[in-house]
Amino acid sequence: MATLAKPETKDNRIIIPKIGVNIPYGTNGKLALDRGAWWRYPDHGNPEKGGNFVVAAHRFGIQPTPGGTVEKSPFFHIDKLALGDQILADYQGKRYNYKITKKFDVKPTSVEIEAPNRRRSPDALQLRLRWRQKLAESSSLPKKQGESASLS
Repeated sequence: MATLAKPETKDNRIIIPKIGVNIPYGTNGKLALDRGAWWRYPDHGNPEKGGNFVVAAHRFGIQPTPGGTVEKSPFFHIDKLALGDQILADYQGKRYNYKITKKFDVKPTSVEIEAPNRRRSPDALQLRLRWRQKLAESSSLPKKQGESASLS
């Protein structure tokens, strides 16, 4: 596994290099969406303990200026993600590395995808990025014996 750079800040962030996403995420609903992304159901999982880690962000949010529209539309190019693409999650000063392992369509009413995952270990984390009626699911990259998926 390649060495992961340390997070630049202590902020919790989602980074998707392929589409230029590097945004903070938080648990405070609309305020978190206005800043970047909303970490829904933090009690269902996180990168450190595993579970179902669900992050939501806007795909398109019209603003008074073009720069504002770009800033408020972090998932605009999310449809360009493919199997194997990398997603990084900075969590409490550590960086976790994931790759997309599955993409599928879901109905807006499919709330079961946000249910807790019974496999609660960092190796079983499901990071789910949801936008409109699409879902990308990723899992932590396999670790070699003695290696950690995160750096402090």
